[in-house]
Amino acid sequence: HGICFAPTMLGVFDAQFGLMAYINAGGQTMAIRDSDGTRALTNAGLPLGLTTHMTYEASMQAFEPGARLVAVTKGVVTVRRGKAEFGTAGVVDALQGVKTESAKDVCKTVLAAAHGFEKRGWRPRFGRKPVRDDMTALVMVRSDSITGPPL
Repeated sequence: HGICFAPTMLGVFDAQFGLMAYINAGGQTMAIRDSDGTRALTNAGLPLGLTTHMTYEASMQAFEPGARLVAVTKGVVTVRRGKAEFGTAGVVDALQGVKTESAKDVCKTVLAAAHGFEKRGWRPRFGRKPVRDDMTALVMVRSDSITGPPL
């Protein structure tokens, strides 16, 4: 019944070499924190299924011990306070402030930052409540204990 597409992030991590190959099809917001700092990863590629003959080139990212990667759904990025949007910068700032190596705590921190950004004072609401987008965070943290087979 027409075009069906799915924004998708696919990734493969090679523990032996500490490399992650990924395809970000559809622009999921992703950020990484490692020894080079905290930054957003590129969002390149159309959503899967948008066109039948689309091909994707994998991006490569070194994933060193202690690195933290977060991918969030559109609902996290599009949270608004007035005219301001939480955006990719909000995700990067939240990840920058994380002091733990627990993936669960990184998720909680990023989602709490988005919810906190959205908080407003009381105001009357009339009519139907606005529909909110899903707010989900997926985190990968590389610990020092991950080792690959000997070379």
